[in-house]
Amino acid sequence: VSWNGIAFLFTPFWFISRKMYGIGVGIFIGALLFSVVTSQSLAGTVIIGVAYLVISLFANNIYMKQIEKNINKQANLPIELQEGFVKKNGGIDKRSLIISIVAYVVVYAMAFSMG
Repeated sequence: VSWNGIAFLFTPFWFISRKMYGIGVGIFIGALLFSVVTSQSLAGTVIIGVAYLVISLFANNIYMKQIEKNINKQANLPIELQEGFVKKNGGIDKRSLIISIVAYVVVYAMAFSMG
């Protein structure tokens, strides 16, 4: 267990930028649905904040497991494919990060302009 302040402040975006798209999108959708169900109440906001806090305590561990998984996959590839695998699966995905932030703003604006 370790603290990751950026993962706390920007939980879904941190996961998406680290190429853990499923986790990031799942958190985004979960937070959106929870916000809609609780009508953006203070209690709902606090619960989401606590969830983000707990997630941020395990974010580094989750990321490390993802890296280890990718290293194991890479080791089983032929040498000529390893560099491409690292480029595809390693590092930060800035394009998906920007797209997810724009999607977040649009979806939240639409969701809460209706009600």
